[in-house]
Amino acid sequence: MIMPEFEELLGGIPSEKPAFVQFAAQREAAEKDPIAIAKLAQVIRDDAFAMYMFGAFGNTPMAGTPLESYRKFVDDHVQAVCGDDCSRSPLLRMMIEQSLLAHHTVARLHYEAAGVSDPEFRRVNHALATNLTGELRRLISQIMPMLEEYLSADSASTLPKKESRKKGTSQSKLLSKHCA
Repeated sequence: MIMPEFEELLGGIPSEKPAFVQFAAQREAAEKDPIAIAKLAQVIRDDAFAMYMFGAFGNTPMAGTPLESYRKFVDDHVQAVCGDDCSRSPLLRMMIEQSLLAHHTVARLHYEAAGVSDPEFRRVNHALATNLTGELRRLISQIMPMLEEYLSADSASTLPKKESRKKGTSQSKLLSKHCA
């Protein structure tokens, strides 16, 4: 099924064609239209992670939950962590989103293991969940100092955001400092 955003942006493609043919036609049309390219880039930027969260919940009781619910959930989570949308640090937002996906993937692995009687499948899923939990903790340990610096730079500055961005610490400095 083609996302309604693509159909709306590109004026629709006859729905009797298979989804992959529709998507190829939409992509081909978009490649010739800079406005459509910009709109599709915005859809990718704003909605891609919500789509990944949507996909992560397939074959669970949450399957079929509207994409808008995932978009709101992700945005609310980022807002709760950053205090804004992390617009000055797309890298920080990306890492927060990754931690959210990892957290839910760990839960899904445990859920899948609990739903089967095969002991080997259960063992493997629990081992994967344990390993991913370790990676999640490492990711969070990288996020926390970056977040503290992001929030302290925000609260210490009385300049407009564009000004403070020029004078603030760059993302590459934050990354090299905390991920070395």
